[in-house]
Amino acid sequence: MSKSGSINPLGKEVQFSDLGITMTAHPITGNVTVKKNAEAVVGALKNLILTNRFERPYDPLYGADIRSRLFEHFDPIEQVNIEEDIKTAIKNFEPRARVNEVTVVASPNSSKVQISINFFVANQAQPITVGLEIERTR
Repeated sequence: MSKSGSINPLGKEVQFSDLGITMTAHPITGNVTVKKNAEAVVGALKNLILTNRFERPYDPLYGADIRSRLFEHFDPIEQVNIEEDIKTAIKNFEPRARVNEVTVVASPNSSKVQISINFFVANQAQPITVGLEIERTR
C-alpha cells in the first residue's frame, strides 16, 4: 500500500482508473492503455472543462461550457462566472476531485483564456495543479 492512497472499509487501497482518451494499445499486451489515480482524474477534468453543455448525448448538462464564453467581453465579472462554472462542473461531475482553487486569466490582446485548477485527488494528500489554455477558433 502506498502512503498516498486511502483505504476503504475492506482494507484495500482505493484506486481510480480510466481508459486513455487516445485509445492507444499497450505495446506489449495490445490492450487499451489505462490511466490510474491522479493521471485518470487529470484527464477527466480536462475533458470536463473542454466539453460544452449539450455536447454529450443523454447527459446534456455535462461540461463547463467554457468555449461558449470565449466570445463574450471578458471583464472581472465574466472571470468570476467562468471560475464558478468550473467549480460547479467539477463538484457535479467529478467526485474524485476536491477543488482548492480555480484561476482564470484572459490574454488582453487575443482570444485565449488560461485556466489553472488546483485540486486534491480523493485518495492522495498532495495537491495537483492542472493548466489549460483555451483559444477561440473562427
